Amino acid sequence: DIYISKKQNTAEHCDIIICVYKTEALIKKFSNLNGNISLISLNHDKYYPLPVADEQELKIEGVVKNIMSYS
Repeated sequence: DIYISKKQNTAEHCDIIICVYKTEALIKKFSNLNGNISLISLNHDKYYPLPVADEQELKIEGVVKNIMSYS
């Protein structure tokens, strides 16, 4: 898959983001409900949401604008 993204350091609820959390680079759906931030896997059937306990450990690198999938 190819991800087309816009470089920015902020995200809105439900944006798909490219980020670094702790020391790991991730592509996840950003969830911010009532100030509770979590990162949701695009393959949510396999993985549980990842709660962000410390916002200082999350660095948003960009927001995904398009995904091109190849089969």
